[in-house]
Amino acid sequence: MKQKIILKLRNSKVLQRIATHTYYTGEARKAAGAPPMAAAHIQASHDDNRQLGDHLAVACNEIAQLLSTYIAICRTQESDEAAAQGHERVTLFILEPPANYPKECARDIEQTIENYAVARTLQQWLVQNKPDESLPAANEAQQHLTTLRQMAALRRRPQRREAPGRKIIDF
Repeated sequence: MKQKIILKLRNSKVLQRIATHTYYTGEARKAAGAPPMAAAHIQASHDDNRQLGDHLAVACNEIAQLLSTYIAICRTQESDEAAAQGHERVTLFILEPPANYPKECARDIEQTIENYAVARTLQQWLVQNKPDESLPAANEAQQHLTTLRQMAALRRRPQRREAPGRKIIDF
């Protein structure tokens, strides 16, 4: 039976990180002398969650395309998990990696997926609301995408083991 790796991306955690980042960006603009309304326009709030959710869906599709290039994806699905305050939206990436893929990388890939989703969603938000601020988020998203591509391409190299009388290659 093929091994499966299930990676979870908690949408609420991504949206919270984006709200925090945009809040501090807006406050920095206020401190720099920008008009309060211009600074508030950058800041994302709970009212913007639907729009941010659409941007997050685009990022999840990009992640799925990248992972399916290197690792077979069984499926990508959204589910609701019970949380303390109700249901939490979770995007699952269910992967079927090759036999020589190191399973230990799953946690690192999951963290990189989250970082990319935050940077990509933030980039799309800033392009829409403050285009001159979007370049750092675009660069960060590209760095996380490169890291994710490298992690997805990892494979264990076969080891040659010689037994008396025959040659065996272990994976």
